[in-house]
Amino acid sequence: MDLNTRVVILLTLISFSLVGLHRTGVMNTYFNVLDTKHLHSYRTSDDGSSNSKLSLHQNFVEMECYIENLNYHRFCELDIMLTNNKTRGLNLSEYKNLIVGVEYITPDTSDNDLPIRIYFRNYNAQYSNLSDVTSSKYNSVQFEPNKQIESSKIPLSALQVSTWWIEQHKIDFNNAQVDLSNVTSVEFSTAYLSDVGTYKIRLNQFQLQGELISEANLLRALLILWLLSTIYLINHQRRILQKISNIDPLTQALNRRGLNAWMQKYFTDKASYSKVCMLYIDIDDFKTINDTYGHLIGDKLLQKFCQITQEEVNLYFEKYKKNTNVLARLSGDEFALVLVNVSDNQIIDIAECLLTRFTKEIFIDDIFLKINASIGIAKGEDIHTATPINLMEHADAAMYHSKNNGKNQFKIYGQDIENTIVLRKKISNALTHAINHNEFSLVFMPIYLNNLEISSVEVLLRSTSSKLKNIGPDQFIPIAEEYGLIKTIDLWVLEETFKLIAQHTELVNKHDLQFCINISSVELTNSAFPSQVEKLLARYQILANQIELEVTETSLINIDENCIDILNQLKTLGVNLSLDDFGTGYTAFNQLVSYPIDTIKIDRTFVGKINNTTESDSTMVDIILGIAQSYQLKVIAEGVETQYQCDYLRKKNCDGLQGYHLSKPIEWCDVIKLLNHQKHLDSVACSTL
Repeated sequence: MDLNTRVVILLTLISFSLVGLHRTGVMNTYFNVLDTKHLHSYRTSDDGSSNSKLSLHQNFVEMECYIENLNYHRFCELDIMLTNNKTRGLNLSEYKNLIVGVEYITPDTSDNDLPIRIYFRNYNAQYSNLSDVTSSKYNSVQFEPNKQIESSKIPLSALQVSTWWIEQHKIDFNNAQVDLSNVTSVEFSTAYLSDVGTYKIRLNQFQLQGELISEANLLRALLILWLLSTIYLINHQRRILQKISNIDPLTQALNRRGLNAWMQKYFTDKASYSKVCMLYIDIDDFKTINDTYGHLIGDKLLQKFCQITQEEVNLYFEKYKKNTNVLARLSGDEFALVLVNVSDNQIIDIAECLLTRFTKEIFIDDIFLKINASIGIAKGEDIHTATPINLMEHADAAMYHSKNNGKNQFKIYGQDIENTIVLRKKISNALTHAINHNEFSLVFMPIYLNNLEISSVEVLLRSTSSKLKNIGPDQFIPIAEEYGLIKTIDLWVLEETFKLIAQHTELVNKHDLQFCINISSVELTNSAFPSQVEKLLARYQILANQIELEVTETSLINIDENCIDILNQLKTLGVNLSLDDFGTGYTAFNQLVSYPIDTIKIDRTFVGKINNTTESDSTMVDIILGIAQSYQLKVIAEGVETQYQCDYLRKKNCDGLQGYHLSKPIEWCDVIKLLNHQKHLDSVACSTL
């Protein structure tokens, strides 16, 4: 049961209980007028027509009055003095009811229902005069004692100011209202008596009843309690939601948003940023662990990784009293460790400690795992304009430098990385200019069948921009992906290729030529890409089977169901799909069945190991060829550089060959010449191409 539910149930119980207790009288207060500690004295009074006698007992007061003469006022009266100071009485205005127990006996039993009047005498300097007894206000109520009921409850709201008193003393409207704020005495008085004889009034009970709190005020208090509780619960829920939004649910470390919020709160000026350092940590080859052992083990590894990292940092700083650090998970297997007030030596020590600890075996569910990590380090003092975003970008750039230079190492952001970033931005600007001014061209790399006839060409992009001179696609394509330019470039290559096919339809159909076009891994998450390809095919009247789209194996590292769905949509259009650079992305062979591909292209690093020396290693190529045949996939070998490699691959029945030994990338006009003059070549002629 969550806190909200518990609070609502508790408030409901409290509300009903308090209202119930209030209505049953548990919250009532009482003032016993007959209690001797509250009284000053008793007395009786008459007008000469009666003789009165007062009897005081422990639990009651009794007055006996004998009427001798009916020519006078004919009444009996009992005065209860609440104070010996006639100007300073008791404040009884907080009470609600008067509870009176009276026994009234008359000479004629038929008159036992005669009424009794009670007066609360209030002194007020505005209208009261000590020399005039009647000047104190007469707040009165009249009732008839009932023999069958021991006591009567009379609401004090029934009190009225005696009319004769108002008229006699000419009292204004404001002062003519009931007032119990300064009661000096209480009087019991009979009505006018009609018979001679003895009258008895026995006062058994005389209590004022009030409330600790009125029901209206209790309801108001409960309403305020509900309101305050609601505000608290809303704020509590907001804090929980804020915490949830800032915490990674898997590892319980901060997430990217939480880290930014923490840094914005902790650092307020440039001076404070000069004391901060960020370690951007990425687990090397984490996808391999996920693919090998499953995502459950992968998730547990991430949790263990956070635990190990925090333990190592805490252990290192155990001897230092002042240190602030925070760990955050930024994405799948990327983490940020922020340290405050650390020296350069401490930063290096921590990075080395972490790398050493990560290489030790980690035991998870009876599985021993061994991991490496790449770490990028950025210091606030080295950044011209230090902000959380800049610090993270610099640490991220340093981490990628570590990863690209062999992994399992750390790199501190410095001038060399700064120069690399500046160069990448310069290339990005040049690419934008080239896109806007159509400064690209296409060249074609022939792909030969096993019989050495050209079956297809790989479409390669080149830039004619002077700003991109000596910068090839292997450099500018990753930058185009990083800066969000690659989609535009992909579509340009597709459309230019389709235009060319449309212009040379007869030649293409005659030689059954297929065009292999590389697409970026970004397109695997671009839901609009299949429809864009479909529209271009329709616009230029291109047969879908004349097109083969190539994706690199490494682009499938983080593939998910959406990516596979996009590949299936492309496959449905009729285009062929090829997996480029196969063998470099650690794709398990049993995963191939999940991908709707037609062709795999063996990476040049494996083809390059085939030679005519004793150190030749063709094992990987042989395995790929064997597996591909079992999956009925076509295989093309990239990077054929020697006659021996060409002969070996043809002997192994490799479906296609591609490489500088056969042909370099050439202009389209040279492709036409090759197609028009190609002959069936044997292995001897292969070397002359």
